[in-house]
Amino acid sequence: MATITGHTTRSAGTILTAAIYNADHVNHINNATALNNAKLEGAAGPVTDGHAVVFNGTSGASLRTLAAFPVAATRAVNTSGGLSGGGDLSADRTLSIATNGVTADKLANGNLAVGFTASVVDDGTKSSGTYTPNTTGGNFRKITNGGAHTIAAPANDGTIIIKVTNNASAGAITFSGFAKVDQSSVLTTTNGHIFFLYITRVDATSHVSVRALQ
Repeated sequence: MATITGHTTRSAGTILTAAIYNADHVNHINNATALNNAKLEGAAGPVTDGHAVVFNGTSGASLRTLAAFPVAATRAVNTSGGLSGGGDLSADRTLSIATNGVTADKLANGNLAVGFTASVVDDGTKSSGTYTPNTTGGNFRKITNGGAHTIAAPANDGTIIIKVTNNASAGAITFSGFAKVDQSSVLTTTNGHIFFLYITRVDATSHVSVRALQ
Protein backbone atom coordinates (compact mmCIF):
# COMPACT_ATOMS: atom_id res chain seq x y z
CA MET A 1 0.00 0.00 0.00
CA ALA A 2 1.31 3.49 -0.80
CA THR A 3 2.55 5.47 2.19
CA ILE A 4 0.56 8.51 3.25
CA THR A 5 3.06 11.29 3.98
CA GLY A 6 3.02 14.89 5.14
CA HIS A 7 5.48 17.66 4.32
CA THR A 8 7.35 20.38 6.19
CA THR A 9 6.96 24.03 5.19
CA ARG A 10 9.91 26.42 5.83
CA SER A 11 10.29 30.12 5.21
CA ALA A 12 11.42 31.28 1.81
CA GLY A 13 15.18 31.78 1.64
CA THR A 14 15.97 29.13 4.28
CA ILE A 15 19.34 27.60 3.52
CA LEU A 16 19.16 23.83 3.43
CA THR A 17 21.75 22.35 5.76
CA ALA A 18 22.47 18.75 6.61
CA ALA A 19 20.91 19.22 10.04
CA ILE A 20 17.70 20.68 8.59
CA TYR A 21 17.49 17.97 5.93
CA ASN A 22 17.98 15.17 8.44
CA ALA A 23 15.51 16.67 10.91
CA ASP A 24 12.85 17.10 8.24
CA HIS A 25 13.47 13.58 6.96
CA VAL A 26 12.91 12.08 10.42
CA ASN A 27 9.87 14.29 10.92
CA HIS A 28 8.36 13.09 7.62
CA ILE A 29 8.81 9.46 8.60
CA ASN A 30 7.26 9.97 12.03
CA ASN A 31 4.34 11.99 10.62
CA ALA A 32 3.70 9.43 7.89
CA THR A 33 3.61 6.57 10.39
CA ALA A 34 1.22 8.39 12.69
CA LEU A 35 -0.99 9.51 9.78
CA ASN A 36 -1.15 6.03 8.28
CA ASN A 37 -2.06 4.50 11.63
CA ALA A 38 -4.75 7.11 12.25
CA LYS A 39 -6.32 6.64 8.82
CA LEU A 40 -6.25 2.86 9.02
CA GLU A 41 -7.82 2.91 12.46
CA GLY A 42 -10.37 5.65 11.84
CA ALA A 43 -13.65 5.81 13.71
CA ALA A 44 -14.22 2.06 13.31
CA GLY A 45 -11.12 1.00 15.23
CA PRO A 46 -7.95 -0.77 14.07
CA VAL A 47 -8.08 -2.78 10.87
CA THR A 48 -7.53 -6.49 11.48
CA ASP A 49 -6.28 -9.16 9.14
CA GLY A 50 -8.86 -10.39 6.67
CA HIS A 51 -10.74 -7.11 6.51
CA ALA A 52 -10.92 -4.54 3.76
CA VAL A 53 -11.29 -0.82 4.21
CA VAL A 54 -13.10 2.00 2.45
CA PHE A 55 -10.79 5.03 2.24
CA ASN A 56 -11.67 8.40 0.78
CA GLY A 57 -8.06 9.59 0.59
CA THR A 58 -8.47 12.62 2.84
CA SER A 59 -9.82 11.69 6.24
CA GLY A 60 -9.66 8.71 8.53
CA ALA A 61 -13.17 9.56 9.76
CA SER A 62 -14.70 7.77 6.76
CA LEU A 63 -12.52 4.70 7.09
CA ARG A 64 -14.43 1.54 7.94
CA THR A 65 -13.90 -2.15 7.84
CA LEU A 66 -16.46 -4.05 5.81
CA ALA A 67 -17.88 -5.31 9.09
CA ALA A 68 -19.23 -1.79 9.61
CA PHE A 69 -21.49 -2.24 6.56
CA PRO A 70 -23.27 -5.57 7.16
CA VAL A 71 -26.42 -6.67 5.34
CA ALA A 72 -29.38 -5.84 7.56
CA ALA A 73 -30.58 -8.78 9.65
CA THR A 74 -34.11 -8.02 8.52
CA ARG A 75 -33.25 -8.98 4.95
CA ALA A 76 -34.53 -12.47 4.21
CA VAL A 77 -33.72 -15.50 2.11
CA ASN A 78 -37.07 -16.60 0.73
CA THR A 79 -37.74 -20.11 -0.52
CA SER A 80 -40.19 -21.53 -3.02
CA GLY A 81 -40.42 -24.15 -5.72
CA GLY A 82 -39.71 -27.11 -3.42
CA LEU A 83 -37.11 -25.42 -1.17
CA SER A 84 -37.49 -24.89 2.58
CA GLY A 85 -35.42 -23.42 5.40
CA GLY A 86 -35.35 -19.74 4.51
CA GLY A 87 -35.64 -16.83 6.91
CA ASP A 88 -34.11 -13.52 7.92
CA LEU A 89 -30.36 -13.05 8.38
CA SER A 90 -30.41 -12.90 12.16
CA ALA A 91 -29.05 -16.47 12.18
CA ASP A 92 -27.43 -19.01 9.87
CA ARG A 93 -29.89 -20.53 7.41
CA THR A 94 -29.74 -23.96 5.80
CA LEU A 95 -31.74 -24.50 2.64
CA SER A 96 -33.08 -27.93 1.82
CA ILE A 97 -35.48 -29.55 -0.60
CA ALA A 98 -38.97 -29.76 0.88
CA THR A 99 -40.49 -33.18 1.47
CA ASN A 100 -42.85 -32.60 -1.43
CA GLY A 101 -40.10 -31.29 -3.71
CA VAL A 102 -38.77 -33.13 -6.72
CA THR A 103 -35.40 -34.54 -5.68
CA ALA A 104 -32.64 -36.22 -7.64
CA ASP A 105 -33.47 -39.64 -6.22
CA LYS A 106 -37.01 -39.31 -7.59
CA LEU A 107 -35.72 -38.78 -11.10
CA ALA A 108 -33.62 -41.49 -12.73
CA ASN A 109 -32.36 -40.80 -16.22
CA GLY A 110 -35.32 -38.54 -16.85
CA ASN A 111 -37.90 -41.11 -15.68
CA LEU A 112 -40.31 -40.26 -12.87
CA ALA A 113 -39.74 -42.62 -9.96
CA VAL A 114 -42.71 -41.51 -7.86
CA GLY A 115 -46.39 -40.80 -8.29
CA PHE A 116 -48.18 -37.51 -7.81
CA THR A 117 -51.59 -36.62 -6.42
CA ALA A 118 -53.83 -34.11 -8.15
CA SER A 119 -56.80 -31.91 -7.33
CA VAL A 120 -60.03 -32.13 -9.31
CA VAL A 121 -61.29 -28.88 -10.84
CA ASP A 122 -65.05 -28.45 -10.70
CA ASP A 123 -66.22 -26.78 -13.91
CA GLY A 124 -69.84 -26.71 -12.77
CA THR A 125 -73.09 -27.63 -14.49
CA LYS A 126 -73.31 -27.53 -18.28
CA SER A 127 -76.83 -27.20 -19.63
CA SER A 128 -76.37 -25.36 -22.94
CA GLY A 129 -73.78 -23.83 -25.25
CA THR A 130 -70.21 -25.07 -25.66
CA TYR A 131 -67.82 -26.23 -22.94
CA THR A 132 -64.12 -26.05 -23.89
CA PRO A 133 -61.99 -27.79 -21.27
CA ASN A 134 -58.39 -26.72 -20.65
CA THR A 135 -55.51 -27.70 -18.41
CA THR A 136 -55.42 -24.42 -16.46
CA GLY A 137 -55.65 -25.29 -12.77
CA GLY A 138 -55.42 -29.03 -13.31
CA ASN A 139 -55.74 -31.94 -15.73
CA PHE A 140 -58.50 -33.68 -13.75
CA ARG A 141 -61.91 -31.99 -14.05
CA LYS A 142 -65.59 -32.69 -13.48
CA ILE A 143 -68.87 -31.34 -14.81
CA THR A 144 -72.55 -31.99 -14.24
CA ASN A 145 -74.63 -32.70 -17.31
CA GLY A 146 -77.68 -30.50 -16.74
CA GLY A 147 -78.88 -30.17 -20.33
CA ALA A 148 -77.91 -30.59 -23.96
CA HIS A 149 -74.50 -29.00 -24.68
CA THR A 150 -71.35 -29.37 -26.78
CA ILE A 151 -67.86 -30.26 -25.59
CA ALA A 152 -65.18 -28.69 -27.80
CA ALA A 153 -61.57 -29.77 -28.30
CA PRO A 154 -59.10 -27.97 -25.99
CA ALA A 155 -57.13 -25.03 -27.35
CA ASN A 156 -53.76 -26.24 -26.03
CA ASP A 157 -51.83 -29.50 -26.20
CA GLY A 158 -52.20 -31.72 -23.16
CA THR A 159 -54.19 -34.52 -21.54
CA ILE A 160 -57.44 -33.99 -19.64
CA ILE A 161 -59.74 -36.44 -17.86
CA ILE A 162 -63.29 -35.24 -17.23
CA LYS A 163 -65.84 -36.87 -14.96
CA VAL A 164 -69.38 -36.26 -16.25
CA THR A 165 -72.31 -36.84 -13.88
CA ASN A 166 -75.89 -36.67 -15.16
CA ASN A 167 -78.52 -34.89 -13.12
CA ALA A 168 -82.30 -35.08 -13.61
CA SER A 169 -82.13 -32.55 -16.48
CA ALA A 170 -79.27 -34.21 -18.37
CA GLY A 171 -79.29 -33.74 -22.13
CA ALA A 172 -77.42 -35.06 -25.14
CA ILE A 173 -73.70 -34.28 -25.34
CA THR A 174 -72.11 -33.65 -28.72
CA PHE A 175 -68.45 -33.10 -29.57
CA SER A 176 -66.78 -30.47 -31.72
CA GLY A 177 -63.27 -30.05 -33.12
CA PHE A 178 -61.98 -33.55 -32.36
CA ALA A 179 -60.20 -35.56 -35.03
CA LYS A 180 -61.58 -38.75 -33.48
CA VAL A 181 -64.39 -39.48 -31.00
CA ASP A 182 -64.57 -42.99 -29.53
CA GLN A 183 -67.53 -44.63 -27.78
CA SER A 184 -69.76 -41.55 -27.69
CA SER A 185 -72.74 -43.89 -28.11
CA VAL A 186 -72.40 -45.02 -24.48
CA LEU A 187 -73.47 -41.58 -23.24
CA THR A 188 -76.94 -41.51 -21.71
CA THR A 189 -79.20 -38.90 -20.11
CA THR A 190 -80.14 -41.13 -17.18
CA ASN A 191 -80.04 -39.32 -13.86
CA GLY A 192 -77.02 -40.42 -11.79
CA HIS A 193 -75.06 -42.01 -14.63
CA ILE A 194 -71.35 -41.22 -14.63
CA PHE A 195 -68.86 -41.15 -17.49
CA PHE A 196 -65.15 -40.50 -17.91
CA LEU A 197 -63.97 -38.52 -20.93
CA TYR A 198 -60.30 -39.08 -21.83
CA ILE A 199 -59.12 -36.16 -23.95
CA THR A 200 -55.70 -35.83 -25.56
CA ARG A 201 -54.39 -33.08 -27.80
CA VAL A 202 -50.96 -33.37 -29.46
CA ASP A 203 -49.68 -30.89 -32.04
CA ALA A 204 -53.17 -29.38 -32.40
CA THR A 205 -54.80 -32.77 -33.10
CA SER A 206 -57.42 -33.87 -30.54
CA HIS A 207 -58.98 -37.18 -29.57
CA VAL A 208 -61.65 -38.05 -27.01
CA SER A 209 -62.65 -41.46 -25.68
CA VAL A 210 -65.80 -42.00 -23.57
CA ARG A 211 -66.08 -44.63 -20.83
CA ALA A 212 -69.38 -45.41 -19.03
CA LEU A 213 -68.98 -46.23 -15.33
CA GLN A 214 -72.21 -48.21 -14.85
